[in-house]
Amino acid sequence: MPLIYHFDPEQVRIRETVNEEDVEFELTFLQNESLFSNMREVQKKFEDNDVYTDVLFYLNQDQERQYRIIVRKDFYDDFLLALMKYRIVNKLEWVD
Repeated sequence: MPLIYHFDPEQVRIRETVNEEDVEFELTFLQNESLFSNMREVQKKFEDNDVYTDVLFYLNQDQERQYRIIVRKDFYDDFLLALMKYRIVNKLEWVD
């Protein structure tokens, strides 16, 4: 069952691309500095665990306040739950 997420488009833009073995996200923080700081907490959560290839974070040097994130498919739900925990997305729902 896939997860659908909702976010405030006035605060963050999220683009998702599904690849064969992973999912690539591009998150651009538009207004809220605290959300950008929260994203650093999400990054810290995954970088501090023992799995090095679960979620990879890249801060876009050409675009201020934009992350490119590569998420292994088996960590997709964990990543979205972390975004929810830190209020980057404001709603998650299971769909059949």
